[in-house]
Amino acid sequence: REIISRLMKYEHILGTHDLLIHDYGPGRCIASSHAEVPADADLLDVHDMIDHIEREMKQKHGIDTVIHMDPIVNDQRTMELREKVAALAREIDPEITIHDFRMTAGPRHTNLLFDMVVPYAHKKQEAKVKEEMERLVKGMSERYFPVILVEYSYVEGTRRS
Repeated sequence: REIISRLMKYEHILGTHDLLIHDYGPGRCIASSHAEVPADADLLDVHDMIDHIEREMKQKHGIDTVIHMDPIVNDQRTMELREKVAALAREIDPEITIHDFRMTAGPRHTNLLFDMVVPYAHKKQEAKVKEEMERLVKGMSERYFPVILVEYSYVEGTRRS
């Protein structure tokens, strides 16, 4: 939680997910995480910020850290649709979250691509949960075609409100 909280303090970090920490004994801790950043931000500025965070994690906490940047479009239309999809996920289970949300519009349909993190307790029901989410998304519009990757949470992800 401390690592996630630290990441979320930086201006260009909109959300985090997929935090993994490997502890190989004293002084041998490695962490990796994905950080959602604005797709329209200056790539060099964001990369510099990520490098700074990785160095800070090593200096202050002794953790070798690798942060993967996930650029996301955060215009009003995309963010409103993302929140609607997130609300549908919470209808299935309040603990379900989504990340890496993006849209690709075509002449006949619009793909809504996202990862859905479900509680580990749902593992045996993955197909059912995914099918229910697909049904709910398609219920918003017949043009929407959901492309969903189901993941299971190790650590709770966060997103800036």
